Amino acid sequence: MKKLTTIFYTILILLFIAACADTTDNTVESSNDEVIIPIEPRIKYIDGEINDLLASIRSESQKFAINSSDDTFLVGENGTLISIPKGTFLNDRNQTVQGEIKIELIEAINISDFVLNGLQTTSDRSVLKSGGMIFIDATQNNEPLKIDPNKQITIDFKTDWVDPKMQLFIGDLFEGSVNWIKSGKLESDYLISVPLDLLEFGICGWECAFTEDQISEMKKSEFQDTYISTREFEQRMCELAFLTCEQYNPLIDNILKIYKDNIKRNLSYADSMVVKHFEEIYGDIIDSNYIKDVFHFDEKGWITGMYMNYLALAKQGLSKPLSVNGIDWNSNISRVELEKKGYSEKDIDKIISYKNSRNRVMQELKDEAVIRKIASYNFNINELGWINIDAFLDDPTCKESDFEVVISSKDSINTISVSLVIPSRKVSVFSITNHGNTYSFTKNKEGYRKLPINERAFIVAIGVNKGVPFFGMKEIKIPRNGTIQLNIKQTEKDIIEREIKEISKTKTI
Repeated sequence: MKKLTTIFYTILILLFIAACADTTDNTVESSNDEVIIPIEPRIKYIDGEINDLLASIRSESQKFAINSSDDTFLVGENGTLISIPKGTFLNDRNQTVQGEIKIELIEAINISDFVLNGLQTTSDRSVLKSGGMIFIDATQNNEPLKIDPNKQITIDFKTDWVDPKMQLFIGDLFEGSVNWIKSGKLESDYLISVPLDLLEFGICGWECAFTEDQISEMKKSEFQDTYISTREFEQRMCELAFLTCEQYNPLIDNILKIYKDNIKRNLSYADSMVVKHFEEIYGDIIDSNYIKDVFHFDEKGWITGMYMNYLALAKQGLSKPLSVNGIDWNSNISRVELEKKGYSEKDIDKIISYKNSRNRVMQELKDEAVIRKIASYNFNINELGWINIDAFLDDPTCKESDFEVVISSKDSINTISVSLVIPSRKVSVFSITNHGNTYSFTKNKEGYRKLPINERAFIVAIGVNKGVPFFGMKEIKIPRNGTIQLNIKQTEKDIIEREIKEISKTKTI
């Protein structure tokens, strides 16, 4: 009997183990049924012999390694700031990725960068003027990742001037060219406030200058964390320096009062009030045509110039610094503390991003060796790949043009790429049609036809024949019609690189 009981319990134990084994197997089988949606690798460049040549002379992309569990702040070689919240990336199973992630960054800041990266500035045949381009990618174990739909990467892109017409475009590299697809408006949620003592309100001095009392008044503690404590307002103080001369009293004090009285509003509102004040005081002498072709160094010229500058500043539509109740930007801010205070994950991401950007700006202001580049485009992205800050080239001064370029060479060349580059507009377009050795940038019934006539530009031709590079470049004034001859010849790679980089040194209007 005892033996039978032992056998009975042994069978029960075996059945239990078998049942557990079956359960485990079912779980594994279930996990194998997970929906996998492949993530297409992002395309950086247009494949071909031309790209192979350019790859050997352009700068390598920047590489970063980050931890997915940490909030990350990256700084590009050209000053691009990238804020990546923890848990931003997903794999092809829609799972939040853990561990190390590789980030790749390309900053195409100037017109030469566009040419060296094989990029053009067009959207469905329409010409774009660019504020700059970047490529950003994320991978783990060489597998592409994507951004969680509930997350965003914040980017601060340095520029010389904020153009209110700029929009965000996503790059589509297809069939041998890049087409930029409009993604949305380029809107900044906030300006970055810094300690007032880091700002130099008296940095610009004409024949006259702000008094110590005026500067002290604008640096009162009540203006900390308002638009007055920003680089953008420092720029406005520089613009206003001319009005500090005695003959413009009390104009300068009235303008400063406008800014002080409206600190709870957006900076763009105060800018527009200053424009209105100019119109009320100097409406009879403001004349945009007076300085259209040449600046006149008299009162009418100076006041008109000041007015036009302020009109442009008001159109930038700048907001105000981020304000969050209970947050002291000068203190240490951690995600854990913010979670304890009840902030949502979306708000925490934004606060951490702002704090990181603020720290970087403060560091730059303290570093006298760093050029004070005030302007920047601040935006959020939810897609990886090429991103372009652009505006359509709809300048009323542009006219229809159908000139052609004839390429000649004593050698046979397998592949040729011909571009029209306009440095002052940051425009670079490939030829739209070619017949034999004749290339056109506008000769297409449904293509772009209007260009800034008589503006300085370059025709850039790059060729390859069995790995041997060929090059030709010619400076032109954009004509309405006619033919331009360009000879292309075998050229050393370092010379090609140097010639292309010279384009960015061209003075712009």
